Amino acid sequence: MVMALVQAGFSLPSPAGVQPEDHLTAYLTGPDGRAALARFAPWAVGQDGRILYPPNEVHACLAWGVNKLLGKRVVDFSTDVDVDEILHHLASGAGVVLSGSFPVRGGELNHVVSLSGYKACRRDARFGDLDCLYIDDPYGNYHTGYKDHQGNDVSILPRDFMQIIKQPKARRKWAHIVGGRV
Repeated sequence: MVMALVQAGFSLPSPAGVQPEDHLTAYLTGPDGRAALARFAPWAVGQDGRILYPPNEVHACLAWGVNKLLGKRVVDFSTDVDVDEILHHLASGAGVVLSGSFPVRGGELNHVVSLSGYKACRRDARFGDLDCLYIDDPYGNYHTGYKDHQGNDVSILPRDFMQIIKQPKARRKWAHIVGGRV
């Protein structure tokens, strides 16, 4: 999320000596984040009050937490954003955070990445025109099973994008739009 914020021209405030990502996680897993979890995702809290999914892993809470820490609405989350709309937001300077199931040895790693760019022959490209997309992945390069921890501008082919990014095989994806509206 922090990579997409920076891409869209925002910076997440954090205490001195604390990484913005760590500050966001601490905020989301603290009392305010747990209350937001019960409000936005009651399915993630058991009847006994036990947390079934941590707030930092629930998209509605993630968007809420960023907006709360920034003191204004900067992030919109939707489970229904067309891939061409995602490209339009990116080309307009918005940050885009996507969720996916990335292949690793013996299974999959579910996490979020920031869409950092794409390669196409036309400036006003639609998804079908793309040669390649690029993601910033905090875990590294999924092509190497994350043995390579350099995750900036990792290429992802359009067919892999459609398979990996939620919802798999669908044109409508889960997306956080940073600095734009869905």
